[in-house]
Amino acid sequence: MRLELFGKDVAALRTEARTLVAYGGLGFNVPHKGKDSPPLATLRALQGVLPPEVLRECVPHYSLKFAYDRSADVTRQSFVKFCSEAAALPTPPRQLLLVSGSGERKFDTVQCLRSLPQEHSEAIGIGVAFNPYIPDRAQRERERARLRLKVGTGRVSAIWLQLGSDLELLSDGLRFVETLAAERSGSGAGGPLRLYGSVFVPSRQLLARMKFRPWNGVYLDERYLSSVEAAEEVTRRAVALYAAHGVEVLVESAIRSQAELAHVRTLLDLEGEFRDLDSSV
Repeated sequence: MRLELFGKDVAALRTEARTLVAYGGLGFNVPHKGKDSPPLATLRALQGVLPPEVLRECVPHYSLKFAYDRSADVTRQSFVKFCSEAAALPTPPRQLLLVSGSGERKFDTVQCLRSLPQEHSEAIGIGVAFNPYIPDRAQRERERARLRLKVGTGRVSAIWLQLGSDLELLSDGLRFVETLAAERSGSGAGGPLRLYGSVFVPSRQLLARMKFRPWNGVYLDERYLSSVEAAEEVTRRAVALYAAHGVEVLVESAIRSQAELAHVRTLLDLEGEFRDLDSSV
């Protein structure tokens, strides 16, 4: 299981990461939330406060929306430079998550992957996003076609699934991803694809927030939003599907205490996913 970091600045991220490591956390995702929070600066800030085995499992998100600079070519060069500099850190991350960002983009993930130079370093794996929960069939097929294009570049080493509540669509999406992985393996175009899937840890506050102002691209139905108990049941079933398909869980809810982390472990039935909470860091 992985945890997303929510610190609003570098100092807060450092404190949050150290606290979660002390609770037993081993893998973190670091979102790219704006032009004023460049991923490389965040990675550098974490270098001095986390042990190497955790730094290797810190996955920076790289948003082409926030990284866009003047032209597609300049933006591509910036991404290549980021990968090279991240790989040169004392303890580099094993992988990153490349996203286009919401809305229409002048330079998106597919274009970026296609335009990478042949000599581009593969020291850092590149993951891409996929949303299996889109309710509109035509839009869902476009999302699948885009994932096929991303994987078809040969640059992708991981797929990160968006969160949602329609478990039939999730199951169907997982079968599609497995088909893509099998096609890729059969063609010899790359190694195995690592799979990650997002979940929320439901709370009354979170459900109220998602009703009032849902996240872009997150589809949560009325049953999920009706109560914490209903949302937790959907979450448990989603995690069971993930387990059946070899998908590692990413928790996209902020964890602020050891008690909250213990609740996450119980809810997701992932007791073996953390070190003993009494062990030292």
